[in-house]
Amino acid sequence: MADTVNTLIFDQLIQHQIYLERFKTGELSKLQVFLQQLMDDVSGQLGARLSDAKNAGTVRNARLEALLKDIGELSDKAAEQMADATRDQLKDLASYEGGYLVAAARAVLPSVVSFEAVAPVQLWAAVEARPFQGRVLDQWFGDYSAAQRGRIDQAIRTSVVEGETVDQTIQRLRGTRKLGYGDGIINGINRRSAEAIARTAINHTVTMARQQTLVENQAVVSSVQWRSTLDGQTSEICIARDGQTYPLESGPRPPAHPNCRSTIVPVIKSWKELGIDLKEAEPGTRASMNGQVPAAETYGTWLKRQPAAFQDDVLGAEKAQAFRSGKLTVQQFVDDKKGRAYSLGELKKLHPEAF
Repeated sequence: MADTVNTLIFDQLIQHQIYLERFKTGELSKLQVFLQQLMDDVSGQLGARLSDAKNAGTVRNARLEALLKDIGELSDKAAEQMADATRDQLKDLASYEGGYLVAAARAVLPSVVSFEAVAPVQLWAAVEARPFQGRVLDQWFGDYSAAQRGRIDQAIRTSVVEGETVDQTIQRLRGTRKLGYGDGIINGINRRSAEAIARTAINHTVTMARQQTLVENQAVVSSVQWRSTLDGQTSEICIARDGQTYPLESGPRPPAHPNCRSTIVPVIKSWKELGIDLKEAEPGTRASMNGQVPAAETYGTWLKRQPAAFQDDVLGAEKAQAFRSGKLTVQQFVDDKKGRAYSLGELKKLHPEAF
C-alpha cells in the first residue's frame, strides 16, 4: 500500500505539519512584542500615578479608578492589536493551506481526475463561521481581551489593598527574572493564554481550509481521516481518534482541545467509486487508486510498541495496565460523542472486568 494515492497525500500532509509547528512558533514570538509594549505602557502609568492614587486621602478611590480605567484601555488596545495581527496571518494561512492541499493532491492524482482550488474568501468564511471549542474566532478574541483586562485590574487592586510599593506592583504584573517572568500577570498568564488561543486558532484555520477544499472536491474525496501526533504529549481524546475515518461533512474535527496538534487528511475515492473504467486508467496508476485509507499505523498500534514506562506516563498506570493486557483499546478511554476522556472511576464502572 506504500504507493497508493492516499498514502502519498498523507505522507506529504503529515510532513507539512512539521512546518506548521514552526509557523506557530514564529507567530507566538510576534504576540510577545505586543505584550511587552503593554507591560512598558502599564509600568509607565503605574510609576507616574499609582503613588498619588494611594496617597490622595479621601479621593484615593476616584484616582485609583481613573488609573485603572486608563490601564484597562491600554490593555484593550493591545488585545485588539494582537487580534488584528493574528487575524491577518490566519487569512493568509487559510489561503496558503487550501492551495497547498490542492497542489499535494494534483501532484499524485492522474490527469483524468480533477481537483479544484477554492477561492480564499470561501476558505476564510469557513474559518470564521465554524466554532472551535464552543466559540467562533471573534468570540475567542473578545473573551481574551476581557480576561486580560480583568486580570490586570485585579492584580493592581490586590497590590493596593496589600500596601505594596509601585515596584512591587509592577513586579506582580511583569513577574520575576528568577522564574523567567512566567509568574507575572502580563508576561506570564496573559502570554500563555494568548499563545494557547493562537496555537488553537492556527490548527482550526488549517483544518477548516482543508475541510472546505475537500467538500468542494467531494466528487473525488470520500471521507476524512483524523491523524494525531505520535508522542507523549498527545491527549487521550486525540489518541482515541487517531486513524478514525469520518464522513466528509460530519463528525469531529480538530482542534479537539486547546493547543491541539491533530489534523485531517483526505481519503480519495477508488477508480470504481469515481466511475472510471480501469481499462481507461493511465499506466502505473491502476493499482494506486484503491480508495484505502492511508497509513495503517495509529496511535494505538504505535503505543503498543512503546516501553511500559512511557505508556504509564501517557495513560496513567492503571489505564496503561488495562491497555497492555488487551482488555481496553485507546478508543474505549474516551467518550467520543462528548469529546472528553473518561476518568479512571468512570472507566472502572463502564469496564469493571478490565480492572
